[in-house]
Amino acid sequence: MMIYGVLAFCLFGVLPANASQSAALIETRIANIEDTLKQLTGVVERIQHNFDKQLEESRKLHQDIALRLDETKASLEELKESLKKTAQTSVKKAAASTDKTADNKATLKAGQPNKPSEDSIKEVKALMAQGSYKTAQARAKQYISKFGESSSESQTLYYWLGEACYGEKSYSEASLAYVKGYKINPNSSKAPELLYKLSKTLIAMGKKKDAKVTLEKLLADYKDLSPRLRKLAEQEKSKTSRQ
Repeated sequence: MMIYGVLAFCLFGVLPANASQSAALIETRIANIEDTLKQLTGVVERIQHNFDKQLEESRKLHQDIALRLDETKASLEELKESLKKTAQTSVKKAAASTDKTADNKATLKAGQPNKPSEDSIKEVKALMAQGSYKTAQARAKQYISKFGESSSESQTLYYWLGEACYGEKSYSEASLAYVKGYKINPNSSKAPELLYKLSKTLIAMGKKKDAKVTLEKLLADYKDLSPRLRKLAEQEKSKTSRQ
């Protein structure tokens, strides 16, 4: 009993007169401490459980991401091979088309009209469809230089030259091509399309005021403009007015 009294003195700074009361008080305190420890242990275990659960979920997520990255990498490799094969096929077709054009040189030199044939325009359009913008530009310039710049065919070639430059985001060259094509014959059926494309290029260059002026000229000068082109022009004009 004396021991309990001493322990009580150590814990509480007093020495109870009744040793049994002191022992009971200590036991109560110890029981409370044990209960608190059990509660804390439960909290720690729950925290540990949640941590382990989140860690497992994180691990699974990491594995899933790694798997998806591997699948994406495989898909990109397949796409790369596909594009490579497509490019090789395009080169072969372009070479064949070039050979066909070369066969027509003798006929052109023999006194035929000094204008690009429909085949030359088709060739440039085909190169555009394949995404071979630089090759299309080179071929269009070659035909324009070879056959002159005053024919309706050259006007069409300037249109496709502009499209090829636009596809390469060479907007300054594209706008120049559209302007040259338009000036060949402002009264042709191709002229309105050239003006519209010019306005689109000017917008891409950040020259919205110039684009608006071009669109206003298009709408004013061509009263018989096709419904499709008129709608597109009005939509673009509205955009430039708001900006």
